[in-house]
Amino acid sequence: MQGAMRFFHGNEVFIAEKGDCLYFNASVPHYGVCVGDEKVKCLMVIYSPL
Repeated sequence: MQGAMRFFHGNEVFIAEKGDCLYFNASVPHYGVCVGDEKVKCLMVIYSPL
């Protein structure tokens, strides 16, 4: 929605920018950090089949 972030998922690193979509296995350690001066705003949908 706004800004860009460096997203870490296990041993992989992605750059997510406005308009991107990430779909991943949340049981793998993950986190994101802001890239640049603009704050990041994102929409997260969390689903658990249990």
